[in-house]
Amino acid sequence: MTFGKVLSELVLVGKFAAVGVVATTVHVCVVALIISKTTLFPILANAIAFIVAFGFSFFGNFYWTFSRPNDAVVSMARFFLVSFGAFITNSVLLSVLLQLGFISVVNSAVLAATVVPFLTYVGGRLWGFRNKDLS
Repeated sequence: MTFGKVLSELVLVGKFAAVGVVATTVHVCVVALIISKTTLFPILANAIAFIVAFGFSFFGNFYWTFSRPNDAVVSMARFFLVSFGAFITNSVLLSVLLQLGFISVVNSAVLAATVVPFLTYVGGRLWGFRNKDLS
């Protein structure tokens, strides 16, 4: 791999990370707000926050990180499956943390949400936003 390709990949990782930070921040803020201001069960609050954060993540990555690598519908469907898998992992982790009861509900939700960026990067990079020319 040439230096140019390594540098190009690092720029891509940086963009994905920046979008991921924004999406994770949105997720955490939305779930914390819902939990603190309503009586909704934390898992439902987490699902709502996931949907809101998914929108930020998809549009940021599709238009900025990967510069429209494929048909928007194909990319959205793929990335939704990747993100939904990460969400299921997030929800299971949240449920375990809530059952253990070692930390508060909000802190459990925040901790559980931190696994999503790593899982979505790997899945998004390898499949969700794969360039149509490489399919």
